[in-house]
Amino acid sequence: MIQQDLVEIWRRIARDLETRLWYIIDDTQEFSPSLGEAIGLNQDQYAALLLSSGIRVKTRRGLFGISTDALNYLQSELLGQCAINNTRAKLPNVEKRRFFIHCFEK
Repeated sequence: MIQQDLVEIWRRIARDLETRLWYIIDDTQEFSPSLGEAIGLNQDQYAALLLSSGIRVKTRRGLFGISTDALNYLQSELLGQCAINNTRAKLPNVEKRRFFIHCFEK
């Protein structure tokens, strides 16, 4: 569960995102635009937002991953204002799966 103040931050972020664009959640050089660039946070601020929201989590192997549970919870909290569609995409020549979001007004 994401704290209510963080849900409000995500609500404002979703409201300000360009519609009809897919944003990659974890910053990478292989895909643009990234969500971090779109919301104007530097890398440290963006990482802190993802960690405090529970979207970015440390795996058992000590690596970082994306929590689909946190994304699904956020989607349910923002229902009525916008919808967040997340999908996994395996990009060519990239080992790690990537998560994307797309917001649109209901």
